[in-house]
Amino acid sequence: MVRFNGMHIALVVAETFEAATEAASLLKVDYEDGDAILDINDPKAKPMLIEPMGAAWGDAKVGLDNAEVKIDVTYTTAREYNVPMEPHATIASWENGKITVWEPSQWVGGARSVVAEFLGIDIENVRVISPYVGGGFGSKIGAHPHVGLACVASRQLNRPVKVSLTRPQTFTGLGGRPATRQTLSIGASKDGTITSIAHESWNETAIDEVHVEACNNVTKIMYATPNFSSRLNVVPVNTVQPGWKRGPGENPSAYALESAIDELVCAEYGSRHAAACQLG
Repeated sequence: MVRFNGMHIALVVAETFEAATEAASLLKVDYEDGDAILDINDPKAKPMLIEPMGAAWGDAKVGLDNAEVKIDVTYTTAREYNVPMEPHATIASWENGKITVWEPSQWVGGARSVVAEFLGIDIENVRVISPYVGGGFGSKIGAHPHVGLACVASRQLNRPVKVSLTRPQTFTGLGGRPATRQTLSIGASKDGTITSIAHESWNETAIDEVHVEACNNVTKIMYATPNFSSRLNVVPVNTVQPGWKRGPGENPSAYALESAIDELVCAEYGSRHAAACQLG
């Protein structure tokens, strides 16, 4: 039993993978029932506004009220997983107060920092070796909890420890792009000039952590408008902490904005270009 990130965790370490798997299967775990919050639309959820991520100029409400053409739309995206072909695996070796970690990392400096925080030691005592990264798509930027557990076990046993996640464990042992909801209101004149944009987004995060999927990143730089407002919220739910995935923030932000622009065009010109609008 070890203490890790404020929690007592049972670690099963064995000479072989098969022995460790068998030992883990013999553990008996008791769960305490709770009133879970499962998604960002749950009435029990309590969104938190991330004020520094917002932006505003002009008067978006007045601009929308006076717009000749206006749409109000909502878009949602489900959680997306990285799932690189090469699963996550690490080797940790503790020796003389220092840790060496063989870890596929897209950001070795960041991995050193996280490992140092995991173990409560100076970063100068952490060495991360990453000759090959393989596929990552954002999931191999930071060191995930299994890396910390390998380091703790190695220090506890004073022996090198290897941890390799199974494919199912990659869905629960690390993040992925969080589920999002975005509302967009866009106003324009008859000649197609955009006069106002209001954008608010929500993304899921773990119940006791904060992950920001900056869904307003693209909106505030893509189209000129004299009136603009954007707000970003995170919604704590009972889920694995989300993480980075290919174009974090920009991906869902661009999807929602460009879809809304298409719908704005169809709202004004749909009768003349019905076929194109039906095709999206």
